[in-house]
Amino acid sequence: MPPSSPNGSHADRGSTLVEVLVVCLVLVIVLTGVLGVLDTAARTVPRDVEWTHAIAEGRVGVAGMVREIRQADVVHGATPDRIDLGLSAGGAARRVMYACDVPSSRPGLRRCTRVSAAAGVALPAPTTGTTVVDRVENATGTDPVFGYDPAPVGARYVRVRVVVPSSGERTGADRPMHPVVLEDGAFLRNRDLGG
Repeated sequence: MPPSSPNGSHADRGSTLVEVLVVCLVLVIVLTGVLGVLDTAARTVPRDVEWTHAIAEGRVGVAGMVREIRQADVVHGATPDRIDLGLSAGGAARRVMYACDVPSSRPGLRRCTRVSAAAGVALPAPTTGTTVVDRVENATGTDPVFGYDPAPVGARYVRVRVVVPSSGERTGADRPMHPVVLEDGAFLRNRDLGG
């Protein structure tokens, strides 16, 4: 007969081997489920973070280009992948060119660069400029970055469309493969005055 406590109850007798095994089995099942969720999160979080960074970097670059296009006084030259602007800020005239057909460090991709100089001074080569958007998938003859309405000469509105890979710098099979399209545009100021 098992020992009992002084008041006659069997509360101190402990657990049977079957009860311990059932509890261990339930813990194994619960831990397997929890670890499966954590494993999935560990694989998807870096991919999602990279996607967020690709969008943020591209968005900042496009916003900067559109801001300067909006401030332009004159367009010196316009092609589907380059725009050469004349701006005046604080009484000083300057030229700014965005070139989105500059080769990137990643094969098959391009980058948008910004070069500037004082008015009347030759612009430096676009390859020496500051990178505004890296890893650009478009900037080709069939998929341009800049669009002009109604035409490059005398344009009133400039569209900027940049396509970047969602994977950023990641490589491997787990990286996202879809492109991220960033679009914006600006009306050129003073185009409708006097005429």
